[in-house]
Amino acid sequence: MAYPALFRHLFGDNPVRPFKFRKELIPLDVDAVETFRKSLIGCLIPTTMATLPSCLGIPDGSLFLFEDYPELKEKYDAGGFNGMLLESTATSEEKDAWRGKWIKHPQGLGLYAPRLQGLFLRNAVTPGRYNVPGMPGITASFGLRWGSTVNTGSGAIS
Repeated sequence: MAYPALFRHLFGDNPVRPFKFRKELIPLDVDAVETFRKSLIGCLIPTTMATLPSCLGIPDGSLFLFEDYPELKEKYDAGGFNGMLLESTATSEEKDAWRGKWIKHPQGLGLYAPRLQGLFLRNAVTPGRYNVPGMPGITASFGLRWGSTVNTGSGAIS
């Protein structure tokens, strides 16, 4: 008697090795994973690690040389940083106005990372607190007397 199709799919007919490996159940598309990994080059990745691996950098304005990071150069040459770059001749006012942009090295040897210190903790003094400029003070009240025709409203629903 043959096993049911679902059983054969999950476990196979081999009693010695009843469980299939993950790669037999879910084929791994290496090209898709590699494309996704390369798309993250130059992006911010939130992490809780105290020490970063050598392939990651802190957005503190430091220089990333193309000879040290060849995949950064590959993405740069392919136009992956279009709209995310400032020229090396940018003034300090332009750099302050465009804090999230990478800055080209004057000789084209690499890119300076964005300088993002202090930008992530804005308005985080009391999370969930009422934010006056962000939300107007809308209040309303409604009164209904049971069995009568007296309805009252005030504030936003008056």
